[in-house]
Amino acid sequence: MSFLDVTPPTPAEAKAASAAYKHVAGKFFRNVHGIDRDPDEVFAEVFKAMDAGRTPKNTLGLTSEHIEALLATAHNLIQAGALPEAQEKLLLAMMLDPHEARAIYAAAVTLQIQRRYADAGRIYACYVYAKPDDPAGYLRIGECLLGEGVLDEAREFVAGALSTAEEAKDALTAEQARKVLAVIDARRSIISKE
Repeated sequence: MSFLDVTPPTPAEAKAASAAYKHVAGKFFRNVHGIDRDPDEVFAEVFKAMDAGRTPKNTLGLTSEHIEALLATAHNLIQAGALPEAQEKLLLAMMLDPHEARAIYAAAVTLQIQRRYADAGRIYACYVYAKPDDPAGYLRIGECLLGEGVLDEAREFVAGALSTAEEAKDALTAEQARKVLAVIDARRSIISKE
């Protein structure tokens, strides 16, 4: 069993996540846009607009440059090792534009760096859903499964990443996948000898 075999969050977990989102959103609305209102009111307006086919980014009158700035800031924070701050920027980018796959991928990277493999793997699964032709998503899920010690499933995902990378002529990801497959096979070999 792996982190991909999960149940939905409990009501308490959903409430905690909602409180975290509300805090981040409220801070962003105040500091960036001067909107000093209850985030629940703003979200109600945003959801109404989303029902009409608009993203929160569009509803709030933001542009792609706003999202790019958040992603660039998050990238710099990741490189500086400030992962919680980077995650805050990435969460905000995902809230504003749920279709922004780069934010989803980067958020998963921050979790993987922290060795939170199950959490990272779930976020990478969202990335794969958004970008099914990108072999990097499958590779990263495989790495997370490897980190969790679920070798058979890890091998399946990494082999899928290798196949997809070869089809896409993505030499870098294909080479990374081959290296991860070698690690998985070496671990499986050790386990079979025990």
